[in-house]
Amino acid sequence: MEAIRKSITYLETRDDVDIERIGLTGFCAGGRYTMFFLPQIKEFESGVACYGFPYTGGYEIQPDRPASLIDQLDALMLMIHGTRDQYSNITDIYKYSGELNTVNKYLEL
Repeated sequence: MEAIRKSITYLETRDDVDIERIGLTGFCAGGRYTMFFLPQIKEFESGVACYGFPYTGGYEIQPDRPASLIDQLDALMLMIHGTRDQYSNITDIYKYSGELNTVNKYLEL
């Protein structure tokens, strides 16, 4: 999270960046980080998670699971995920999407 916050601080110094329109994206484990940090860092208006693991903790560094932060999510999220990936099962993504929908959070899958 510290690296992301430092990146935001840097982007705020640039004249060519509209800080009101920044987003977060990641692939695989980065998709998990997108799902994990998007609810916690309010500077992000949107995010794109390419694959990801909503029900997996980040071990010692971040033991919480992204799915445990659903109630904090205010940003829009796009999830890009293959239906036949064996390592990151689409069933978990459908479950996560359903949980977001239950509490009126927006996810485009």
